Amino acid sequence: MKWAYFLTLVFIVFLTILYEWQKINPEYKKEKVAFALFTLAGTVLLTVLIFYPDVQGPFDWFKKMYGPWLSL
Repeated sequence: MKWAYFLTLVFIVFLTILYEWQKINPEYKKEKVAFALFTLAGTVLLTVLIFYPDVQGPFDWFKKMYGPWLSL
């Protein structure tokens, strides 16, 4: 069942890239790089969460790093 979720994720990301990439002006190279990096980061994070749902999220890391200062 996890592979079905993963393939659905890949299909949705592929459709999103096809739809949005055409709308970005070809002269905006940095915007295309940022779009690609954020899309890749989101896809990797969702893939990890699909296959390993017990992994702590970024908010848990934030709480561990800044926990002592947040309790002031």
